[in-house]
Amino acid sequence: DGEKQELLLEIIERFVPHAEGFFRASDLSEPATGRYDAVGSGVTQPRGAGNIAFAYATLLAARPEQASFGGVPRAVMIDRTIQSIRHEALTNVLSGAGYARWGNGTWQASLETYSWAYAAWRLWDVLDEDTRGLVRGVVTGEANILLTKVIASGEEEDTGAEDNAWNSTTPALAAGMFPDEPNAAAWKETAIRLALNASSIAADEASAEVVDGRPLDDWMASVNLHPDLTLENHGFFNPIYQQVTHVDIGDSAIAYAQADEPLPEAFSFRTEEIWERILMRLVTDEGDFAMPAGQDWTSKDFQHLAYLGILATRFGRADASLFESRALGLVARRQALHPSGSLLGQSQIGYETMLIKRLAALYWHHRLLGPSPTPTPE
Repeated sequence: DGEKQELLLEIIERFVPHAEGFFRASDLSEPATGRYDAVGSGVTQPRGAGNIAFAYATLLAARPEQASFGGVPRAVMIDRTIQSIRHEALTNVLSGAGYARWGNGTWQASLETYSWAYAAWRLWDVLDEDTRGLVRGVVTGEANILLTKVIASGEEEDTGAEDNAWNSTTPALAAGMFPDEPNAAAWKETAIRLALNASSIAADEASAEVVDGRPLDDWMASVNLHPDLTLENHGFFNPIYQQVTHVDIGDSAIAYAQADEPLPEAFSFRTEEIWERILMRLVTDEGDFAMPAGQDWTSKDFQHLAYLGILATRFGRADASLFESRALGLVARRQALHPSGSLLGQSQIGYETMLIKRLAALYWHHRLLGPSPTPTPE
């Protein structure tokens, strides 16, 4: 487990010079608001920049005495992470700053909020009062919208599982960051409800099974999986999104662990059952997954590493721990082929920021929710 943590940090550190090549001067009138040009396939600017902030904050917290990372001084890392936090907070509609480029409960607003906000939480002691106020206003505002936002549902063609999973993260984070806020209890309840609805089936609407103190049918407002627990997205059986659902809920678990709060049962709902019934049957020797219906993203990107790590750390699965080790080693070896520290060698950095953020989240699963078991020869 310790070796995995060190390798994860090494991969993230090697990525730093690559990320720095995408830092740009501010396009806002406010001071200290430089940003990362971090768009890419399926990744918006606030999400991509937030992912870099999350990765940087992870390095800074994990190696508190280290003077530089990939040749970038520690002070520069801190300064640019804070600038990125301020840029994304100010460009959110709810900041009231007038830029209104994203947020206010839009489709991916929670996904676009969580990463830079978690970075702010990690750097809270070095943030000035103005930045703290910006972060509080946006995070609590986005969390409040999710108290009443319609829960996503979709069994055929396009699931709502992923939407509910990533929407669980901002209420979970807000409750951990700002427990003094009057809506903190409501945010926790919303995070639970969304996490459960991420893996819902039709039978849940009449289920008396008790989860987190209430019958399942009291929590459910959607159908997002087939009765056999498989998931469709983009029109086909899609194991990528089956994994990502639990990866996104894993971010909620990290927030709870950071706040030293016990994890709700909802954050583990059907995770291990889906592994045993579906995904374990598709795993390959190298720690990748066979895609029976093909896929429409990037092949061999190993974005599922955090999913394997969740199974290894929180569920103590030695089989997942083995495949996590193999996949992590492969990613490290492949990254070493790129002098820049890139993971995939793409011209845009947005998609790669998603991968590096998930590797940083995997580090926190090991540190806060581990350790992972050492696999046996069998």
